[in-house]
Amino acid sequence: MGGDAISLTLQNPLAGDTLLRDCLLTWPDLFLNGLTQLVLYVELLLLPLIFIKKLCFVMWFLMLMIQCDFLILLNVSDLICVMLRIHLYAFDPTKGIWCDRKVVPIG
Repeated sequence: MGGDAISLTLQNPLAGDTLLRDCLLTWPDLFLNGLTQLVLYVELLLLPLIFIKKLCFVMWFLMLMIQCDFLILLNVSDLICVMLRIHLYAFDPTKGIWCDRKVVPIG
């Protein structure tokens, strides 16, 4: 857990040449390490915290923002668009819960 995943990702050839990428690469390593740790904790705590109704929307929103950042920074939009669609489908903002959709059998 060195905390350099975001820094290495930004230096990867899959990262697009954008102004945001160039700006993030100029930030101190301490900030990028903290950002890596924050993303890691959000991803690890997603499953247990979505069962707390007050935190469900917050966790969904944080994961959605992480995916949107990946969409802006990386050139793997096909995979990220699928992840965004899953996030948008799985959450019902009117009820504040995940995966409460009715499944209609085919046939």
